[in-house]
Amino acid sequence: MGKFVIVHVYVDDVVVGTIAYGGTYEGLLKPGHHVLSVLATPRPKWPERPPTIVDVRSGRTYRFTAMGNGRGNLILRPAD
Repeated sequence: MGKFVIVHVYVDDVVVGTIAYGGTYEGLLKPGHHVLSVLATPRPKWPERPPTIVDVRSGRTYRFTAMGNGRGNLILRPAD
């Protein structure tokens, strides 16, 4: 992946934002089960969006970073 890749962030199959590859997404989510994913834009080489499953708890902050999974796909990983 190039360092200038832009990705759309999806929560429950809805685009909620755009970040750069290696960038971190931080947003508000209702408590409960959510599916997060990312997709490079405008023309992804691999159109799959491997899911990141999150069970959100009230009052907690979750941050995720867009990165490669070593198989050619973009994923969201919990940020350090």
